[in-house]
Amino acid sequence: MGNMLIFIWVIVLLAPLPVLAGPTYVIDDFEVAVRTGTGTDAKIVGYLKSYQEVESLEEDGNWAKVKYGPREDQQGWILKKFLSPDLPKIYRYKSVKDRNVNLTNEVNVMKQENTKLTNNISKLEKDIQDQRKELETLNQGIQKMEQVRSSYSKLSRQQKEIDNVVKHQETELGAMLSQKEKIDLDSQLHWLVSVGGVALAGILLGLVVFRRKDRGGGLY
Repeated sequence: MGNMLIFIWVIVLLAPLPVLAGPTYVIDDFEVAVRTGTGTDAKIVGYLKSYQEVESLEEDGNWAKVKYGPREDQQGWILKKFLSPDLPKIYRYKSVKDRNVNLTNEVNVMKQENTKLTNNISKLEKDIQDQRKELETLNQGIQKMEQVRSSYSKLSRQQKEIDNVVKHQETELGAMLSQKEKIDLDSQLHWLVSVGGVALAGILLGLVVFRRKDRGGGLY
């Protein structure tokens, strides 16, 4: 049984590993030793935790030299089988979780904007209703003004007709007054002539009587 495990371990060590390039990560569920050189007898200078991101510098067989910190001395060798170019599951989960949080925030913002837009629409609808009421009131006022103007036009026409009738009546009255004055003048003349004739006849009769008396005679 022990020989079988050793054989499997040798196969794993000798299996070809992918060439690493760019960001690489310590595979899941491991804490890996970083050594000063290749080989398990090299001095350990640190440990890398699972999911830690490192920078791959060079490769030597089953070993890879990585930079695991900001300082230049934070470098060492690690077995390549403990590295993977794939983003660890925990980061993928975190990425999905962060994206879900961002989407949730965006949805909340959209809900707020939708609520604000709904309120603006309600306010706009109310303003439109108020404006419609004002327009209706204005139309009613215009209709009343039209009625007043129509009544005024009708009254103006009636006034003109009455003015024409009055003018015609005044003309007829003037003609009648002129005719009456003429008749009055003629009556006065006739009266004067009549009175004058009677007076003249009386005078003549008086002269006749007077002459006869002077002669000593009478009327009979």
